[in-house]
Amino acid sequence: MDPQFFYQQQWEQVGRLMPHGAVFVALMVNMAISFLLAHAVIPSLSATHDVPDDIRSLRTILYPISAISMLCAAVTLGRAIVILIGILQYFYPRYTL
Repeated sequence: MDPQFFYQQQWEQVGRLMPHGAVFVALMVNMAISFLLAHAVIPSLSATHDVPDDIRSLRTILYPISAISMLCAAVTLGRAIVILIGILQYFYPRYTL
């Protein structure tokens, strides 16, 4: 393998790739927190009567937030993979799609 050097165009692609990674991580954290709150924390706290019963209605809001975050994270990951394939095709032309 003889990788080639990056030029200005490839560094611009890397610069476009980095925000996608940060947004993906933020969306995954949002998905995990909202799902855990809706599926584990709120039912547990309301079963022990540590929180008022009105808090259970938050579950109907948190589940769609979790699903939308997961969908947006999948789209962001897909866009990042497309950019990454373009970078790798330049860097290793024989070993990519």
